[in-house]
Formats: sequence, structure tokens, C-alpha cells
Amino acid sequence: MIISHKNKFIHIKNVKVASSSMEFALSKFCGSDDIITKIEQDEERVKLGYRGKQNNTYEFNGHSPALEIKKKIGKNIWNNYYKFCFERNPWDKMVSRYFYFTTRKKKNITFKEYLNYSEKYLRDKGYFNYTINNFIVVNDIFFYEEINNSLRIIEKKLNLSEKIDLPNLNAKYRKNKDYRSFYDKEDKKRVESVFKKEIELFGYKF
Repeated sequence: MIISHKNKFIHIKNVKVASSSMEFALSKFCGSDDIITKIEQDEERVKLGYRGKQNNTYEFNGHSPALEIKKKIGKNIWNNYYKFCFERNPWDKMVSRYFYFTTRKKKNITFKEYLNYSEKYLRDKGYFNYTINNFIVVNDIFFYEEINNSLRIIEKKLNLSEKIDLPNLNAKYRKNKDYRSFYDKEDKKRVESVFKKEIELFGYKF
């Protein structure tokens, strides 16, 4: 998560939407007073001359939700800063997280077993990150599926002097890109139920 006083924006970090890559890239444009939470690649981005974790006196975690951020930073900053995040097709998101989890944790479990473990976690790190009392409270929600076009829009919104150069940090964990092949009818319906609000809001299709 980044709160940039220099550029007056708040990036709310959802899961499996290239959010670590986004924060890696955005840290290049941050100032010394900006709040930047830790990512796994902190050492790498500092070596490139970008800013690493800093000024996290509020003790935000990387995926702090809008409600927590608003309470801690106050209404003045919250109301006057540009707030944005990314979303992703939930069926695809679950498969992406499955590869990330099983590779990083070296867990030999099936996709169905992973759904039992993770669905609440992923839901909490998405819809409830950018809503308060079921109202969307960010200025823009961009989509992982349209990330390149979204970057150009964000550059204009933030009036950046350079393009956002997005590294490909975590894609290495996933080999099979066809998320539909992981689902049987039961699991498809299960994800549809858990992520009902996102599917209705954004018109995601299996």
C-alpha cells in the first residue's frame, strides 16, 4: 500500500492483481514523506534507486482496507487524495493464488483443497478493501485484464512525467494460463457464490 503526499494518491493493494508490481513501479515516483509498505522485493527496488518501505508509523500492512486507512489518516487526506485499486476475474484470481501458494509454500494440494483453505482470505483482500459498508469508496477501480491501458490512465491522473514501468514479479509461479481447466461444476459455482458482489458489479464471466 502507498499513500503518496507528493502526488496525492492512495493505492489500495488487492491480491493477485499485479499489486506488488504496481507498488514496485509507483515507488519510483514517491517522495521522502510518503508512506510505503513492505513488499517481498524491497531490496531489489532499492537497488534500482526506488524507495523501499518507509514512514509506516500507522503500522499498515500491505493489504490494509479502506476503512482502516481512512480512520488512521483522517478525512482531510482521505477526501482529497486520488484513491485507486485493481480487480480481477475471481475464477482467474483463485487459480493465480493457488499457484503462488503451492509454489511458495511448497504445498502439494489440489485446487479444490486450496479453495477450502483460501476463499475467505481472497474475498477479504478484494471487495472489502475498496468498500466501506458495501459502498465503493475509491475513485477508480481498474482491471487486471486491461492493465496496460489502465497504466496510461493512471499516469495522466497522477500527472507523472514518465511512464509507469511495471515489472513482472510474481507471474513466474503460474504455468497454466487457462483458469477454466481447473474447475469442475461444483467449484465454479462455489467461486461464483463467494464473489457474487464482484461478479455483479463488474460483469465477470466464467
